[in-house]
Amino acid sequence: MNCEYPPQHRQARVGRRLTPLIVMPILMATLVGSLSEARAQARDRRNFDANRLRPASSREGIMNVESGFVPSHLKWDLSLWFDYADDAFVLEENGERVASLLKSRTDAHVIGSIALGGFFQLAIDVPIALNQTRGGRALGLGFEDLESSGLGDIAVTPKVRLLSARDQGVDLAFLARVGFTSASPVDAYLGEREPTVTPELALSRDLGPVRLAANLAALFRENLASRNNDLNIDHELLARAGLSYGIPGPGGRQFRLEASAETFTPLRRPFNKSNTTGAEWLAGASLPLTTQVEFFLGGGTALAAAYSVPDYRFFGGLRFFERYGDADGDKIEDSDDAWPDEAEDFDNFDDADGCPDLDNDGDGVPDTNDAAPNDPEDRDGFEDSDGAPDPDNDSDGIPDEND
Repeated sequence: MNCEYPPQHRQARVGRRLTPLIVMPILMATLVGSLSEARAQARDRRNFDANRLRPASSREGIMNVESGFVPSHLKWDLSLWFDYADDAFVLEENGERVASLLKSRTDAHVIGSIALGGFFQLAIDVPIALNQTRGGRALGLGFEDLESSGLGDIAVTPKVRLLSARDQGVDLAFLARVGFTSASPVDAYLGEREPTVTPELALSRDLGPVRLAANLAALFRENLASRNNDLNIDHELLARAGLSYGIPGPGGRQFRLEASAETFTPLRRPFNKSNTTGAEWLAGASLPLTTQVEFFLGGGTALAAAYSVPDYRFFGGLRFFERYGDADGDKIEDSDDAWPDEAEDFDNFDDADGCPDLDNDGDGVPDTNDAAPNDPEDRDGFEDSDGAPDPDNDSDGIPDEND
């Protein structure tokens, strides 16, 4: 006797058999997706600033390179910087770029400084992220989208003059940048979880139209171990160098062409990993609009790729300042400047009077063409155009005056 289930019972039994086959793949896919997203979020540590540009605090600096000079009492600066950085933070695996965790970032910096007593300067930097985006590939890998804007870590930088170019031949200053945990929202590549301190030495020197500057600094911060790129963000050693060339303009103001380079590496284990040792260069120009306002712009690219070094960046802005006591910008107060509208040439000859000396020895041969700019030509009809005196024209060992 054959016993058969009614049709409705057969359908229910088949349904019960198929249910695990349908539900299990869905559960597995959900679990895998959840694990992938969890792994992505575990790898994504965002409590640090992924854009490391730090503009100089006063107009004597060279873009991101601080000057060793401290202006006279109560002279001030106020700058508004805008900066766009592309691919400032990327995810790499086995040396290959996988995704852009920070595809683009547009920042603003409001920077103010004031000098006190002619030897001390205090600066404040308020960074603001105007817009930032993830790369599409990162979103596809399960990384959460970013807050598009926010406030960064506000920093205060005291600066103390150690040496003066007028007295010792170079300007040297000590700075100590202190970053406060003001970033909002947190965990958005805008700032650190703990305050940071960056002691720094700034050296600079003006040589006629050329300005040279160099910085050596150490950044002390909370250690942040991230699985992104096997990245360990820790204390850093930083070095910067800058070069500026001034072109005279109307009213004694100068149009300046500038270039700088910055490099960094971990302080504990320098040059150990490529993703924590990087370098970037910048080039730009500043154009005076009035005696108190100048416009600047520039850009740069990575020299050595690492975290927080973008593929490229562009920047620009305005700087307002008070230097009423130094119209020609040669760092000599107008009250002590013999030529307040013409900058001193700083060639180690009467440099303290503020007057450019284009022919130091007064022999009629400009210093630029003078083989001996501080020794006058003897004008005896023998090689008189080179500016160098010839005490023994025929080189017979007998001075011309006795020959």
